[in-house]
Amino acid sequence: MTEIVATLVYSDGNENNNINYHILKTTYYEADPNEVTGLNVDALKILFAPDTAISCENMKIQEWDAALYKTTEQ
Repeated sequence: MTEIVATLVYSDGNENNNINYHILKTTYYEADPNEVTGLNVDALKILFAPDTAISCENMKIQEWDAALYKTTEQ
């Protein structure tokens, strides 16, 4: 089960340039927590369809796996 636990919006005043920073929490009921690593792309489907993004940049944010998906041209 995946849920959005927080959303932060970074803005320069132009809504077209907003960056939405979503923090997701996924609960694995039958998986060993030690075996769950990396970014769960399937969990992102509660936000958007990842395969429709025009680009994706993998990164770390405070040692957590993260990804910057761009859905529009800048």
